[in-house]
Amino acid sequence: MSERIAIVGAGALGGYVGGYLAQAGHDVTLIDPWPEHVETIRRHGLSLDGVTESERFVVTRARTMHLTEVQSLANEAPIDIAFVSVKSYDTVWACALIEPHLAPGGFVVSLQNCLNEERIAGVVGWGRTVGMVASLISVDLHEPGRIRRTVAKGGERHTVFRVGE
Repeated sequence: MSERIAIVGAGALGGYVGGYLAQAGHDVTLIDPWPEHVETIRRHGLSLDGVTESERFVVTRARTMHLTEVQSLANEAPIDIAFVSVKSYDTVWACALIEPHLAPGGFVVSLQNCLNEERIAGVVGWGRTVGMVASLISVDLHEPGRIRRTVAKGGERHTVFRVGE
């Protein structure tokens, strides 16, 4: 059985990462507050675009939910990894939203443009908090259901994510 992954905040960065994880075959649930974005992904998939042709594809394997539907996760297997990818000021409520649905050994990863580990740990505890830095990446959500990467990947030296201490 594969790990269940939730992306809380499926905007530019969260949608991009969640889309790639789903495309790679992982069990991904995208959670977002923007109804039009959620409905567009449900109807047409999540369109990812980039600088090269290989970066252009539509993700249809990711489950997508609006914030108001998250309570339905209580009737399912728990989430193993929750990536929180919201604005810094939304970190606490996003963690409180997903925390009841985490597996006993589950954890929250900060997928944000700033350091919010203390805020996350304040909700889920330090033992369930993982920091991460996303660098050398620039993505934007330019319309509902459509995310594009705006800088080229860096070849062999390309390192986007640095996880942990």
